[in-house]
Amino acid sequence: MKKQMTYRQYANRKKRRGKALAVLAGVLAFIIVAGLVTLGGYIILKPRLGAVHGLKVRGVAVSTVELEWDRLSNAEGYFLYSKSGTEKYKKVADVTETSYKFRNLNQATEYDFRVVAHNDEITSDKKAAVSAFTYPEKPSITLARSKSEGTADIQWQKNTEADEYVLRYKPVTEESYAAENTLRLSVDEGSTIQLEELTPDLTYDVSMRTIVRHRDEVYRSEWSKARVTIHKDAPEKKVNPGQKMIALTFDDGPSYNKASDRILDTLEKYDAKATFFMIGENAESLPKNVKRKAKLGMEIGSHSWDHTHYGEKVTDDDISKANEAIMKITGKFPTAFRSPGGITSKNILKKCKKENLPVYYWSIDTADWQTRKAKTTVDRVIKNAEDGDIVLMHEIYEETADAVEKIVPKLIKKGFKLVTCAELIEAKTGEKPQAGVEYFSGK
Repeated sequence: MKKQMTYRQYANRKKRRGKALAVLAGVLAFIIVAGLVTLGGYIILKPRLGAVHGLKVRGVAVSTVELEWDRLSNAEGYFLYSKSGTEKYKKVADVTETSYKFRNLNQATEYDFRVVAHNDEITSDKKAAVSAFTYPEKPSITLARSKSEGTADIQWQKNTEADEYVLRYKPVTEESYAAENTLRLSVDEGSTIQLEELTPDLTYDVSMRTIVRHRDEVYRSEWSKARVTIHKDAPEKKVNPGQKMIALTFDDGPSYNKASDRILDTLEKYDAKATFFMIGENAESLPKNVKRKAKLGMEIGSHSWDHTHYGEKVTDDDISKANEAIMKITGKFPTAFRSPGGITSKNILKKCKKENLPVYYWSIDTADWQTRKAKTTVDRVIKNAEDGDIVLMHEIYEETADAVEKIVPKLIKKGFKLVTCAELIEAKTGEKPQAGVEYFSGK
C-alpha cells in the first residue's frame, strides 16, 4: 500500500525544484550574455570591409582585359565579376594578388567589371566598378594573288563587328605606305578587292586592319600582312588569222604512265602547241610534268580538282582548289577551264568568270577513252579536221600518245598550224577569249 505524502513534504519538494530551475535559468542567461558580449566585441574590434580602391584597366587586347587595384588591408581575398550579356565571376583567394587578366573575351565588345572584397565572415557590400571595350580582330587575308598583268586580287575573312577596313599596299622596296595607296573600304562592299595599275614583276606588301566605332571612340586592330608578286604577261605571239589552224586539247592529266611525256615529246619535236586541261590532284602529284608543259609554252588549263563532280554538282572549291595547285607549281594561274564530262552549268561559268577563265568544249571528239585504239583516234582527227576545230583527247593513255605521234605530222603536212585554244579563238574571232564564256570552236 502506497504511503500518502504530507503537505510539508510536498512543499519541500516543490521548493527544491524551484531552486533547480532557477539555477538552470541562470546558467542559460550567462551563456547568452557571454555570447552577446563576445559578438559585440568582435563587431567593435573587427573593422568593417570597405570598397576596393584604385581599380583601373591596366591593359586591353582583342580577347583579354587586365585589371589592377589597391590592396585592402583587412580583406582575405576578392570576387571579380565580368559582364557582357551574362555575368561570370572569379574568386581570388590570395589577398596579395591585386591584378587579374580576364581571358577568352569576345572581340570588339564592351564589358563591365566589378571587384568586391571578402573574408571568411563577410563579403563587402561596397564594390569597385570599371568598363572596357575589347579591340577588334585583325582581318585575316585569305587570298593575295596576281592573275593578270598589273593587278592583284585581295580577299579577306569578313569581321561581323567591323564598321570598315583600311587596306594599304606598297612595293617591298619602299619603306612607307603612300597616302594614295591607302584605301578605306566599307563592309557593304564585300570582302574582296582588285588592285590595279601595279608594276608587273614587282612584289608588293599588302596590309589590312579592322576599324570599329563605339561610343564616339575609334578602335583599330593590328595590321594583318600579305605579299604578292604582280603578274606579267608573256610577249604576245601573233598568229596569222588567215592560216588554217587547229587546237589539240588533252584532258585528265598528267598521267602516272609515260603517255604525258610522250605527247610532250612529239609536240616539242614539231614545235606544236596544245592545251592541257589537268586534274588538280594529278598536277599536284606530278609537278615536273606540269612545269615542262609551261616551259614548252603549252596552254595550262584546269579540269577541276579530282573529276568526281559533274554539272551542277561542281563546286567553287573544285575549281579554285585546282587553280591554286597549278599556280603553286608554275607560278601562274591556269588560263582555261574544261568542265568534267563537258557538262557546263551556270555556276561553273559564274565561278570561271571570277577566276578569269574562259571555258572550252570541243568540235571533234576522238572518244579515245572508249576505243583505246590509236588508229581510230588518228582517223577521227585527220578525216574530220577543219580550220578552227578544237579536238578532244586524253593524255593518260599510251594509245593516245601513239596516235599523237602520227596526228601531229599529218596535220602539219595538210597545212594546219597547231595552236592553243586561246590563240585559236583570238585568231578566228579577232578578240581574246572572255572569262566565263564557253567556246566550242573557232569557226
